[in-house]
Amino acid sequence: GRFTHVHPGMVSLNVSTTGLVGSVQGELLEDPGHVTLHLPLKRTSQVFVTVVSEAGLPVPNASASLSTPLERVEATATEEGQRLSLGPVGEGPSVLRVLAPGFRARTQSLELSAGESDLEVVLTEAPKLRGRIVDTAGAPVAQASVQVRDEAVNQPQGSVTGLDGRFELAVEEEGTWQVEAISEAGEVGRVAAVVPGPEVTIRLEPLATASLTVLDPQRRPAEGARVMVASAESSEPDVGEVPESGVLEFTELVPGLYRYEVDDGASGERFLAQKGEFVVRPQEHATVTVQLRAGVALLGKLVDPNGSPVPFATLTSVGPRGSMTETDERGEFTIAGLEPGVEVELAIDHPDFGALSPRRVRPTSTRITFKANVGPRVVGRVVDGAGAPVVDFVVNDREVSSQAGAFDVPASSGVLTIRDFEGGEAMVEIKGRADVGEVVIRRGGVVSGVVLDEQRRPLPSVEVTCPDCLNQVITDAAGRFEAQLSRPVDTIRLEARLGDLGVVEQARVSAAPIELVLRPPTRVDGVVRGQGGRPVVTTVIITDPTGDPLEIDTDGQGQFSVALTAGRWVFGTRAFRTASVVVVSGRTQRVELGAPAESCEVRVSSAPLPSAVVIVPAGLEASLSAELLFSDLSSELAEGAIALGSDGAAFVGRGLPCGAITVYAAYGLEAVTTKATLVAGPNIVTVSAPSLMPRDTFGFRVPNPVSRDVEAVVRPE
Repeated sequence: GRFTHVHPGMVSLNVSTTGLVGSVQGELLEDPGHVTLHLPLKRTSQVFVTVVSEAGLPVPNASASLSTPLERVEATATEEGQRLSLGPVGEGPSVLRVLAPGFRARTQSLELSAGESDLEVVLTEAPKLRGRIVDTAGAPVAQASVQVRDEAVNQPQGSVTGLDGRFELAVEEEGTWQVEAISEAGEVGRVAAVVPGPEVTIRLEPLATASLTVLDPQRRPAEGARVMVASAESSEPDVGEVPESGVLEFTELVPGLYRYEVDDGASGERFLAQKGEFVVRPQEHATVTVQLRAGVALLGKLVDPNGSPVPFATLTSVGPRGSMTETDERGEFTIAGLEPGVEVELAIDHPDFGALSPRRVRPTSTRITFKANVGPRVVGRVVDGAGAPVVDFVVNDREVSSQAGAFDVPASSGVLTIRDFEGGEAMVEIKGRADVGEVVIRRGGVVSGVVLDEQRRPLPSVEVTCPDCLNQVITDAAGRFEAQLSRPVDTIRLEARLGDLGVVEQARVSAAPIELVLRPPTRVDGVVRGQGGRPVVTTVIITDPTGDPLEIDTDGQGQFSVALTAGRWVFGTRAFRTASVVVVSGRTQRVELGAPAESCEVRVSSAPLPSAVVIVPAGLEASLSAELLFSDLSSELAEGAIALGSDGAAFVGRGLPCGAITVYAAYGLEAVTTKATLVAGPNIVTVSAPSLMPRDTFGFRVPNPVSRDVEAVVRPE
């Protein structure tokens, strides 16, 4: 078939004909031209699913979905015992997921054959969480809304109590669940319930109120001050602004402990930040008065060794609440919100200067003159891979133009970062040298290769992707590909897929072509075990760096099976709330998940809750930096590192190796690093959260996240 007048860019092409389906994606050229797309067609399959309980009875209100690499179809039963029809879809690997209210979801991997097939799926009843809602006098509360803090199986709206105050919820897994109940009058109760376990009782308490009176140093209302309040269970604090009256009101507060922090907002010019705690009790009004203290400002002027003003230099006050400012055209600057009587250390960021004199001062009412000293300098010469001089380049953000490739720059940073205008770069440690000699700049270059099948036949029209490539490429008729690298790297991750064949290769970058051999998927057979080796019925969550999570449910023996492309995958389970890396290879592979013998459990608590928690056992070289905590952990998780899941009140991990660990907890743009030692059985690690107040980042580049070592409080539960 031929298509004309197609807009440049990525296109998807889907084809269906009698008994055959196919789909492909290709990248069109930006320039006008002709592109040929090859569509491998597959024979179609139709699947009929019957859903029954473990007793063999029809399961009402069942629904099912069938997903293949190219498509997804769904069906819902309208009558009890109705057979669900899914298809037609292309033959090959697929994932079937079956749902029904009150039952565990069932997900299993299938290998579809052409034609029709019948399948019976047996669903297991979900664990039940049962309880009773009472008021402060112990009387049952009817029509109270009850829900778990994590999503319940097919009951996201939770449950409503009857006249006797009782409720029943189907939950995803056995374990500890945070349950919240709210009456029609707005009374609230929370409890941690263990499933399976005895009936829980949730006592509802009236909500409370509080008011924060914020006064400036002259005891006047501090209008415009920023207030942040967080309860012990809040993952995100609430932010408000003090009104003209100076009183900020809070209503419908759940009784408990709250933390607050008050500052002057983005400017920080009038007074210092103040923090504290208060407790609210049921049906009471808590009153808190915050008396702010005046800060002082450092007035300064920056001059060069000749006494001339240095405009537009960046100055930073060093410290836990350091601030940044820039000199004006007269070299003058102001740093506000400093502690009275405390010395301030300043640092300068300027291409021509490396140190300040004086470096530490106490703020006074008069403007202080700072001299920007010319620090040590370093010279060198930049050449390309062939030894030819690079004429135009940048050294530490300073543009240089030299026919000989020579440079002469300040050595203040200790490291030279050199880039040209063709994607090349180099990094050199100065190490006290005045001359670093010849610096060879490396450019991104080109990676090339060929895609073959197992019989070493070239495969055309295969998409090859890599994170460090500027473009996605499609193999030509001879199976060859070529991609431009965005930066110089020693190794590169390449991925190629064609139908159910695929490969994920970590290859060294060289002039030699890289061979990518597409192979059938690896059959991964696994089991999830709990303490004592007992099988655990749970959901296994599998992710790779490029795809959506794949969920597979274990059977009654804790076993699961799935077909995966060879490569690096992250395996996690809902029962143990952890995730770690598994390298998949070969035709078959065995994986054991869960809690090995003499394993440890941990709850990482903090107020407020961090956004992510990762632990690394001692002795493992895990390339985990603070920056990775703020990206997709399923793709960035280092081998050996274990990501923990949250139950709404803490981050929880089971089946962990005992012994020394490092805990990485992410809070916005800060990461707290905590050392701890886990002993056999349950453990609690309490992490001290950083300041509630977010850093003001408008107007300049956000620096790398700060990593701070703190002491951990660890004790057996």
